[in-house]
Amino acid sequence: MFYIELFFIAACVTLTIVGYRKHNRNYMLLGTLCLVVATVLPSVANGFQESYEQRKQELKAENR
Repeated sequence: MFYIELFFIAACVTLTIVGYRKHNRNYMLLGTLCLVVATVLPSVANGFQESYEQRKQELKAENR
């Protein structure tokens, strides 16, 4: 997970700099979206994992 976050942060910096130098707002927007994904991704992944484990335990309890 750490490497995925690092990738999105590096993509944010790179796209923002390239977009600023080329006067391309779409690159800067994409860089900002990469930053948003990098900050939200750990919370989403943890929530998904917790709900998956909880549902798996509920199904296991129903089958007993």
